[in-house]
Amino acid sequence: MRWWNLTVSPLHEGPFLDPTFKGLYQANAFDMLLLVPYFIVLVLLAIYGMHRYQLVYLYYKHRRTRSPSPNRILPSCRASPSSCHLQ
Repeated sequence: MRWWNLTVSPLHEGPFLDPTFKGLYQANAFDMLLLVPYFIVLVLLAIYGMHRYQLVYLYYKHRRTRSPSPNRILPSCRASPSSCHLQ
């Protein structure tokens, strides 16, 4: 007898085909009206959580890198905007 004949697939026996609670519960339209939006919100919250995780990861990854200082506007721009020059 070979070893693969000794193993039993869980789909052929076990809790998946147990007829004890068969017919006890049947999904109806009210259940679907509650479950579909619930799982949609659950998926959206999971996506939002992954996005927040990504933002925190990128913050810690780049927290020591400095951006170049912004260009300063000369004081003469306040008096006459047409003569503004960037440093």
